[in-house]
Amino acid sequence: MGMTEQSVQRRQLSADEDDMTKAHDMTMRGPAVTVEVKARLLQVMKERRVSGRQMGIRAGLCGSYLNTFLRRADADIGHRTLARIADAFDVSRAWLMAGVGPMDVDGARSERDADEAKPTEAAGGAT
Repeated sequence: MGMTEQSVQRRQLSADEDDMTKAHDMTMRGPAVTVEVKARLLQVMKERRVSGRQMGIRAGLCGSYLNTFLRRADADIGHRTLARIADAFDVSRAWLMAGVGPMDVDGARSERDADEAKPTEAAGGAT
């Protein structure tokens, strides 16, 4: 049994490393990619109605980190930082890092839409 558990753990570590490599590849460096990531971060900030400082703090970053990244043309951001932001704001990591797929994690938008629709539902639900 010990060998089987070790094999499973090794396969899991290998899969995790593959995921990290894919995520790293998705955050390719360069001015064009950085501009696109900045645009997606600004979109999240606008839709979630938060400042760069608020976004950074909520993601567990230094309050000024994101504002510095957003202001500096030569700034770069790592895939782990983007993953923390995505997780903190229920945003798809693939979308934030590479613009792939929908912005919201499954269910995040529908929950927000439901919250916004509650007064209408309450009015329409009374019979």
